[in-house]
Amino acid sequence: MDKTKILSLLEDVKKEIIGDNGTIKAEDKEDTPQSIFKKLIFTLLSIPPDDNAIKKHIGQAIYEMYGYIHAMDEETQYLFCIYAVNLLDNIIAEHGNVKARFSEIHKKLLCLIETGKYTEVVVPLGSKFDETFSPSKYERKQIKSDKPIGVIIGIEKRGFLDSNGVCVQKAIVLVAKS
Repeated sequence: MDKTKILSLLEDVKKEIIGDNGTIKAEDKEDTPQSIFKKLIFTLLSIPPDDNAIKKHIGQAIYEMYGYIHAMDEETQYLFCIYAVNLLDNIIAEHGNVKARFSEIHKKLLCLIETGKYTEVVVPLGSKFDETFSPSKYERKQIKSDKPIGVIIGIEKRGFLDSNGVCVQKAIVLVAKS
């Protein structure tokens, strides 16, 4: 998508979401996926981008989210909440200085995911990654570390299970290698 189209889309988003007084139009009293997405887009728009990396991240996020704030079925809404959590995790990991702006939205998204009957895959940091970790729920990514070989040292992407225990997104865990 070229720069002109992105700028045009951002203007459309601003008109739809931001009122004349600079606040979100018709804020919902309840936390629905659409209201959380609007708050997330509003927060993304309010960040003064100081470098090209965060501008690109924010522009892509707004572009992808704008399509989801309108009619969605319930399952898609909750799956999109999972997508939004991943997006926020990535933005926070790369641009830690914006973490405070997103903490409330991040918590609300995780709560919405739980109300949608999804649960987060448990990742026991500090444990040894072995055959007890189901390949249907966990994916291992090895990285250099001073920790013992095979120990889980972080999470690259959260994993989620539906109400039947079926994995809708694998957890990508960071495992120490020599």
